[in-house]
This record gives sequence, structure tokens and C-alpha cells, in this order.
Amino acid sequence: MNTLPYTKSLGFKQSFLTMINSITVDLNGQSMVQQNQLIDIYNNFRLLTSESWTSQNRWSTIGFYTDLVSEAGLSTDNNIYSFANTTANNSEKNEGLTQRLSYINLDSTGFSLGTLANSAISNLIPKIQISQLYLSHISHKGDGVFNASSPFVQYSVKATIMLKDIHPLFEVIPISKSLNFKIQIFWNKSSFTATHSAAVVGVVADPDTNTAAVAAVPAGWSS
Repeated sequence: MNTLPYTKSLGFKQSFLTMINSITVDLNGQSMVQQNQLIDIYNNFRLLTSESWTSQNRWSTIGFYTDLVSEAGLSTDNNIYSFANTTANNSEKNEGLTQRLSYINLDSTGFSLGTLANSAISNLIPKIQISQLYLSHISHKGDGVFNASSPFVQYSVKATIMLKDIHPLFEVIPISKSLNFKIQIFWNKSSFTATHSAAVVGVVADPDTNTAAVAAVPAGWSS
């Protein structure tokens, strides 16, 4: 499991706002916001143009961190999340993705100081307490079975989405009382299929003893 970067295989594109496709808002029975598709694109643009380094203290709460374009591009060295000499949009070449990964990939079976045995995260906080505190974390993962099932990672994410980030309406509403809001949220849904090369299948089946397959995996392989 540790030979492949499954725990760093998934991150939010810009922020937790990418989960919302559209909303409708009624105020005291009157329609204030009609449904429009793909508002996450506009809302992420608003974040990119309105946030600054002075507001960085809330970024981890809303799952936001801007991609640093200057850190992406073609790489000639071996990266963890892309092949050498290909466009690299990964944690070594994109600090924004690194941060967004760190918001959700707390792994109770991992280590806080490299692979130092005494630095196991489970010694600091057990998995059961991570769940009870509703922290974003990797809740389940598995290596998969050769010719039977694929490796898997399950994330449990505590996503905070502020109303002012969903629609400008909530930024201009004054302090009031006796207002009756009805808010409907329509979520984005996505699915994808990842395939492994023959060499990677061998690693998944037995990464400790299948040294030939391990050696055959290109440096920087990612699923």
C-alpha cells in the first residue's frame, strides 16, 4: 500500500464549492435565486478574484487554495504524481494541490514524521476519535486483490460551505429577523475509472515480493 500514492490520489479542484452544481433561494415565498447550472465555475472564479493572502486563515475551512501556475508545467525530474517529462499538476509542482490534498487526507495508519516508527498518527489520535471529532480523513483503504478487485480509498470530508460564497445575495442581505428562507442545493456528481498497467497490477498484487513488477513501474506512476 505504501509503495503507491493512493492516499494522495484525490483532491478538490478548487474548493468545497465544487460540490454544488446549482441552488434555488426563496424568501418569504418569493423567488430570489433561480436555478442555474454549474455555478461552481463562477463561484470558484469569485474566490480566485476576491481572496488574498490576508484571508488565508479561512482557506483550510472552505477547502480552498489557489493553484500556483508558476509551479506547474513540464518537469524533467521524477515526480510522484506524473511521469517525467510530462505536464506536472501535482504536489511537487503545484503547491495549491498539495494544500488541498492535506485538508482531506489525514491517515490514521500513517506517520507524522516520515516513516519513523514512534511517530505513528494513531499514537497521537486514534481513528475512532478522528471520526468522533468529524475531522476530514481517510476512513477506509485497501490494496485490492489480484484479478479480483482494485485498490480503494474512501474519504470522509467535513466540508464547510459559507452562504456568502455560494451566491452574492447572501453578502448584501442586512441583519433582519422574521425572514423565511427556503434554500435548495443541487449537488455535482462525478465518477471515473482508473486502469492499471500490467506492471502496476503486479505491484498491487504483491508489492513486497514482486520486485520485478515494482521495478517495471515508471518513476512517478499515478492512478
